[in-house]
Amino acid sequence: MQKKVNKNIVWSEMLFRQLSRLGVNNVVVCPGSRSTPLIFGIESQKKIKTYNLVDERSAGFFALGLSKASNEPVAVITTSGTAVAELYPAIVEAYQQRIPLIICTADRPPELQDCGANQTINQKNIFANHIRYYFESDLPSVRYEKVKKLLTLIKKALKIAVTKDRGPVHINLPFRKPFESDSFTDTISKEDFEKIVSLNVISIQATASGSLSRKLFSEIEKSKKGLIIFNEKNADKKTIASVLKLSTRLNFPIIDDATSGLRFSSQTNSLLCKNATTILRSDNFADMVNPDLIIQFGDAPVSNSLLKFYQRINCNKILVNEFGDIKDPSKSYRKIVSMKTVDFCEAVISKVALKKEIVNSTRKLLRAEILLNEVKSDFLRSCDFSFEGKIINKALSQLPSKTNVFFSNSMPVRDLDTFSPDINNNLNIYTNRGASGIDGITSTALGIAARSKFPTVLIIGDLAFYHDLNGLLASYKYSIPLTILLINNNGGGIFENLPISNYGKLFKKNFITPTNLDFEPFVKGFGGEHTHVKSSDQLIKHLLKSISSRGLNVLEIETDSLQSAKLRKQYASITLKEIEKTINVD
Repeated sequence: MQKKVNKNIVWSEMLFRQLSRLGVNNVVVCPGSRSTPLIFGIESQKKIKTYNLVDERSAGFFALGLSKASNEPVAVITTSGTAVAELYPAIVEAYQQRIPLIICTADRPPELQDCGANQTINQKNIFANHIRYYFESDLPSVRYEKVKKLLTLIKKALKIAVTKDRGPVHINLPFRKPFESDSFTDTISKEDFEKIVSLNVISIQATASGSLSRKLFSEIEKSKKGLIIFNEKNADKKTIASVLKLSTRLNFPIIDDATSGLRFSSQTNSLLCKNATTILRSDNFADMVNPDLIIQFGDAPVSNSLLKFYQRINCNKILVNEFGDIKDPSKSYRKIVSMKTVDFCEAVISKVALKKEIVNSTRKLLRAEILLNEVKSDFLRSCDFSFEGKIINKALSQLPSKTNVFFSNSMPVRDLDTFSPDINNNLNIYTNRGASGIDGITSTALGIAARSKFPTVLIIGDLAFYHDLNGLLASYKYSIPLTILLINNNGGGIFENLPISNYGKLFKKNFITPTNLDFEPFVKGFGGEHTHVKSSDQLIKHLLKSISSRGLNVLEIETDSLQSAKLRKQYASITLKEIEKTINVD
């Protein structure tokens, strides 16, 4: 008995059945004609949840947020042409952060390439510099060998994306017309058709952990003045517990990057230093700390003072991350260990003897940490509410446990590192610190909110908010709740803190970027609530109210970038003097 089929549809259905079996539960769809077969393929898989977003750039970042929150691979579908290129910023970020995005792009068939056909560009490995794996699919077929080849390549792509070399992968899929399910292209026997659709796969297996050498254990054991730098994004409880346990075992203080979330965890120890960004601005104090060993978990720190410290100190430096990535801009590391943090910590703890003595430099560092908490509190108490560092400090201190907090790039993430409060309320901290752009911030936060059962707060400046206004459509379309704390200094403030700000007319003409926009109509146009906040009491009131609601709420605070830059410099001056006083005190 013969069966009429559209090979494009069969091909796409098998593709998404395979993706579903391999753990893809969410797909972000950007509509377009050439990707029509892929849409039919997605709709055939009832276990897959789809989000349909018209802006490909926003859709890519939304998928990034979905994957961050779920720790699962997320697929993105686009039509051919420039729609594909719009995904690139999100792919760059996913590549840098090792987020598993499965990019499925529809394409024109070979005969329409390089001949001026409409909506046709060279899509072959278009993301070559920022992709973990690429394959060009054959044209759809209902031959058993061809379908099996497709499923095998998909399995390979998913294994790379999820475990082997974690990050984004790209599958380019050319299609010939017709695309619709009621337009038939082939006739196939029922037996052969059943043989195709019964094709199955083997589940992806996690890669085994590495092992450590006796020499490395010996180096750690012999260290007299060791230091841990922790900047692993979205670290789970087990990972945090293992690092804290290692710190206690070795009596090594921990310098945590605020974007790791460790400083807001309910787990802590007395060796955790949350103010290192400020303390190590002092070269004299850095010279006094002078570790003989640094173990760095995860990414390089955000702060320039920590990066400068890292480069300044000539000691044994060990980078630890699962895939052996070079996360050291100074390139002064001695070793890279390709290992999960938990496995590394457990291995060292089992082999290295307990160090009972705390060295004097560690005592001084921890004493400076206590002092800085007091200085910071006094300084912020003296500042007006509109100081950007105070806004972030106040907001974080009020948020309930388990709240997701997404920090935009530019000044918000830096103020987080310097002015965060001394709290342990178990906040989940998120950032896009892979390529650190201001594009797609709102879309990423909405992706996180869509996959999390906890409230999500985005702290963002006006330029980044303007840059991704289209992203608000996802909240409106899918009723995704999000609280946005919009710090509006009319043009961003990061350049006010750089030497270029001293260049008068050139600076004003080329670096100050005021938009002079009234954001309220935009927010309301996307179905959101907008509130101007002018005091600490109003901030607390509206913040707590908005995170308990189920909608989009934008709390806008107008600030003065020049005044905030001035206050940051004052704080740096005050703290430097206080830290210098402690160096010679025993």
